[in-house]
Amino acid sequence: MDIANKLDKNDFIIRVRPTRQKENGIWSGTADITVVTSEENDLPDKEWSDLMEYCRMMCASVPIIEEVENFRNLIHDYLKRSYDNNEDVFLDKEPNSNIIHLKFMNGKKNDDESN
Repeated sequence: MDIANKLDKNDFIIRVRPTRQKENGIWSGTADITVVTSEENDLPDKEWSDLMEYCRMMCASVPIIEEVENFRNLIHDYLKRSYDNNEDVFLDKEPNSNIIHLKFMNGKKNDDESN
């Protein structure tokens, strides 16, 4: 499969490359996670920076998932619901607040997501 033909010059890709043991080639249990984008990306600098920060935050969630059991359980439960029951969950955080609201959308789209 030639992935390069399916990519847009403005795509941001989170690449997960498994680390293999030298002696037997078996996956070591670790991986290198990298954000990849094209040098031909023509987004304005501010938009490019915002998207790169968003991708880096997604990558940074991996060690948090490993270290924080409550966060890991929240992610696990979210995935289980979305695959088992096809329920959508919308996360909302007000500016300058440390409170995150979960809204179960039951298949309906948030106005922001539908645009």
